[in-house]
Amino acid sequence: DGFKEPGAILTEKDLVDRLIKKKYFMFSPIFRLLTMSFRNKLFNKLYKFNIKSNKLEPKYIQLLSFINDLNSQRRISNNEAVKIMSWFYNLISVMSLAEKFIHKQEYFLIDESFVHRAQSLFISKEEPVLRKEMLKKYLKIIDAPEYLLFIEANIEVCISRLKKRGFPVRFLKYTAEEINLVFQNSEKLLFNVSETFT
Repeated sequence: DGFKEPGAILTEKDLVDRLIKKKYFMFSPIFRLLTMSFRNKLFNKLYKFNIKSNKLEPKYIQLLSFINDLNSQRRISNNEAVKIMSWFYNLISVMSLAEKFIHKQEYFLIDESFVHRAQSLFISKEEPVLRKEMLKKYLKIIDAPEYLLFIEANIEVCISRLKKRGFPVRFLKYTAEEINLVFQNSEKLLFNVSETFT
C-alpha cells in the first residue's frame, strides 16, 4: 500500500487514496476532487449502507443513541440537531474505514474526531453552563485516542484568527459576548477532556 513501514502517519487523504486503490465501495479517483461537503454526503451514504447491512459496530450504535437522547434535551433547532447527526454519521464512516484499512503499526492523524465533536454537543450560546456529567458520559462512550494534542492559545488570539478565517455559520448571529462565552466553555470542556483521558 506504500505505507507499510512501522510508525507511518496517515491522514484522511491517505485513507481515501488507499480505498481508491482497493476499489472499495463508492471510492474512485474522482473522489479526491470532490468538495468537502460533497465528500461528507458520500460518507453519510456509506453510513446508511452500513446501517442497512448491519455492519455498524455496537459502540457506534450506543454513541448515536446517546447523541439522539442528548439532542432531544437541548435547546437547539431541529436543523441544528440534524446537522450534528450528519457530522457524526460522516465521522463514524471515516473511523470505521480507518479501523478496517489502516494497519496496526500505522498512525491515523485526524484533526476533527470524537473529542473535537464534543464542542458541537456541549457548547452553544443557548447553553451557557457546561453539562459536565453528560460530557463525562460521552467521553466514556467514545474511544480514547492514543494521542491527543492540546494547543494552548489565548482566547482573544483565537477569536481574532477566526475573524480573519471566517466564523462558522452558527457563529454569525452571535454577539461578541456570546462568542467569548463559547470560547470560555471550550476551555472548560478541554480541561475536562484532559482530566478524563490523562
